[in-house]
Amino acid sequence: EWEVLRGLRRAGVWKVGVQEWLETGQSRRVVSGIPRPEPFEYVLKRLIPNWHPAVAWRLSLYEMGAYTARVLGFNADADAFVMRMLDAMLDFSKRQVNRLEAFMEEFERRADTWSVSAPAGADAVELLTIHKAKGLEFPLVFVPWAQLDNPRLDPVWLDPRGMLGKGIDLPPSSLVSLSKFSSYDGLLDAVAQRWPAYGASVQQAVERASFDDANLLYVATTRAVDELWVYFDPKKGYGGWWKDYADSELQSGQARQPDEGLWAWGSSPVPGERGLPAASWNQSIVRNRDWTSTVRLARARDEEPEQRFGNALHAALERIRDPRDASTAAYAAAERHQLDAAERDRLVETLARAIKGPELQEWWSAQETYTERSLLHEGGVLRPDRIYRRADGRWVVADYKTGAPKPEHEAQVRQYAELLEPVLGERPLPVVLYLRETEILVHEFP
Repeated sequence: EWEVLRGLRRAGVWKVGVQEWLETGQSRRVVSGIPRPEPFEYVLKRLIPNWHPAVAWRLSLYEMGAYTARVLGFNADADAFVMRMLDAMLDFSKRQVNRLEAFMEEFERRADTWSVSAPAGADAVELLTIHKAKGLEFPLVFVPWAQLDNPRLDPVWLDPRGMLGKGIDLPPSSLVSLSKFSSYDGLLDAVAQRWPAYGASVQQAVERASFDDANLLYVATTRAVDELWVYFDPKKGYGGWWKDYADSELQSGQARQPDEGLWAWGSSPVPGERGLPAASWNQSIVRNRDWTSTVRLARARDEEPEQRFGNALHAALERIRDPRDASTAAYAAAERHQLDAAERDRLVETLARAIKGPELQEWWSAQETYTERSLLHEGGVLRPDRIYRRADGRWVVADYKTGAPKPEHEAQVRQYAELLEPVLGERPLPVVLYLRETEILVHEFP
C-alpha cells in the first residue's frame, strides 16, 4: 500500500504535500490492537475517483493497462515509457498467460533489462556503449569519464596443468589474474624469470588488453561528424595521458577547453548552415487521445458489399473522438476494408453528415469514451460499439447499425447494459443508432 501511495505521488497523479503524503502512509501501518480507519480501496477511490477495480478486472491484461493509463492521465501524449509497458503486457499475454499476477512476476524479474529505443534518425540523445557505437556516426558525441581503465570484469587465469609438463615447478594457484601483472612494477619480470612460459602468457594477455583499449579509444573518438566532447579527470587512471594529448591539441588550435575537465574538438554548424535536412516523413494520425489499439481475433471471410460498408463504418467510428478525425478515419477505414471509390465517397459523406448532426453532439463533450472494448461474461465475449459518460455523468452504451431496425438490436444493447451495470456502478442507457444515407435514427431504451 505504501509503494502504491509513493508511486502515485511520484508520478504526479496524487498531487499533495509531503506532510499529507506521510500522514496517509502512516495511517496504513499495521499496529497491534488498533484497527485501520478504512479499507485501502476507499483510499484509492479518493485518490483516483475515475478508476474502478470492477472495470479493470473485467478487461484483458493489455486493456487493463490501457484503461489504467487513461484514468491516470497518461494518455494525453503517447509517452514512450507507457507505450513500452503496454507493449510488454501485450507481448506477455500472447506468449504466456493473460493474468496480471503472472505479468507482475515477469516484471520483477526482467524490468531492469527493458529499454525504450528511439527510431533511427530521431532528434534525441542516444546513450550506448562504445562497442555498440561501432560503425555508427552522430553529429555530436560526448565521451564521459574517459580516464577510466577497462575494468576487465572477467579476468583470464592461466591453468598451468598440462601446459608446462609434468614434474615442472609450477606457480602457485593463488596468483592474481593475468591482466593485473601490468599494475605492479617488476612483478611480471620476477614471475617470468622463474616460470618463463607463464610469464609469456601474462605478457600476451596484457598486450591483448592494451590493443582492446586502443581499439575502444579509436571507436570512441571517431564517431563524431561535427563535434567531439570528452570529459576526464587528469588525476585518475588514463587522465594523465588525456591531459598531455589535450594540451598538445590545445596549443595547435585543434581543441578547446570549455570548462574544467571538459575538452572539445570540432564545432557544430550554425542552424541554417547545414545542408539539406535529413529525409523525414509525417504520419497522418487522428486527434483522439485514445492512442491504444484493440487486439482482436480475426478470420478470413467473404463479405457482401453492404456488410463490408457497415464494417468500414464501424472501424471509422471507432477511431473518432474529435469531429476533425472524421476524414482521416474514413479514408483509413476505406483502405483497410478495400472499398472502391464509390463506397469510399459514400463512407466519407455518411460520416460527415453524422458528425454534423445533433444526434452525435453529446459524443464530443463526453467525459470518458471507450470503443470496441471486450466485455467478458460467462457466455463468452461481447464488444459494444461505444461506451461513454455524458457531460451530465450518465453512462451510455451504444451500438451502430446501417440496416433497418430489428427487435434483436434492442435485446443486444439491453444485454450490454445489464452486464455493464455491476462494472460501472449504474445501469447505462442503452441506445441504438441507425446511420442512414439521409438521416440518423436514435432509439433509446430506458
